[in-house]
Amino acid sequence: MSGSRRKPGALGPFVDGYRAWLVGRGYSPSVVVRSLVTLGHLGRWLERNALAVDQLTAEAVSGFLAEYRVDRGRLPGASAWPVLEYLGSVESSYGKPGQAAAASRGGALRGR
Repeated sequence: MSGSRRKPGALGPFVDGYRAWLVGRGYSPSVVVRSLVTLGHLGRWLERNALAVDQLTAEAVSGFLAEYRVDRGRLPGASAWPVLEYLGSVESSYGKPGQAAAASRGGALRGR
C-alpha cells in the first residue's frame, strides 16, 4: 500500500496484484484507494486471528465485517468481498494463495 503508514498484514504480497486487478475492472482511483485500505484492515485481521491467507473464506470475511462493525460502528469504506474474488482468481491461475503470493513477489501477477 504505497505511501501508507499502515501495513497490509498477511495480504501484503497481494497489494500490487489486487491494485492492478481493480484498475483492470474499471474501478475509479478513489475506490481503488479505499479498497486497498480495506485489504490492509482485512490482512491485519487475519494476522490477529492467526489465519493464513488460504483460510480466507466467505465465513471468515463475514467474521471480519462483523468484528469491524462492532469495533467501529460502521463497515469499511470499501467492500471486502472483491478481495475474496481476487484471491479466487489468483488461486485458479497460480494455485494456492501462498503460491500466488510468491508469484506476485516475482512479478508474475503484475499487470493482470
